[in-house]
Amino acid sequence: MLEVVYFTSVVLCVLGSDAPCLNDGGTCQYDHLPCPGGYVSGLCSGASNRRCCQSSGKCRLIYSSSRHHKGQI
Repeated sequence: MLEVVYFTSVVLCVLGSDAPCLNDGGTCQYDHLPCPGGYVSGLCSGASNRRCCQSSGKCRLIYSSSRHHKGQI
């Protein structure tokens, strides 16, 4: 029983660290592999060359703020 609990917690820990990419609809992979929509940094755990591959045609939401304009672009 102890082995099953340990295995489950390890899997959840790995998946949890990639959650920002997965929640954004991407896949964490090494950036030397083909990626149809381009890579986004900072959303995946591990080495710096392991990045979030976005699906083609996906446009990420950009936020802007200034004294004259505040909101989404």
